[in-house]
Amino acid sequence: MTTPSAFGLSTVDNQFVTVFWDFGLLGLIALGVATVFSIAVLVSARQPAMAKFGAAIVVTSVVSGAFYDSIYVRPSGLLLGVGIGLLIFNYRSNLQARSGEEGAFSAKYI
Repeated sequence: MTTPSAFGLSTVDNQFVTVFWDFGLLGLIALGVATVFSIAVLVSARQPAMAKFGAAIVVTSVVSGAFYDSIYVRPSGLLLGVGIGLLIFNYRSNLQARSGEEGAFSAKYI
């Protein structure tokens, strides 16, 4: 979407401009941290497929945000949330496995 400005110039309204406008610098930093973490998961050879799938969703959502407000479109925003959820679930599972703690999805609870 093109937004007219006060001086007659037009600007491209994308996800990053909208996040900066709505959430400020902290919102942009959070989006950047999620992107960098997702790229690190994608590059790592030791991550399981579920984590790489979540990371691919996050990276794809952020890249598509250069062209439109992908967070503010409901299906895209929901998909981004699913990707972040998969990353968090994988991170917590790895922490539990390292500490020897049994999680909710272990054989003991199923």
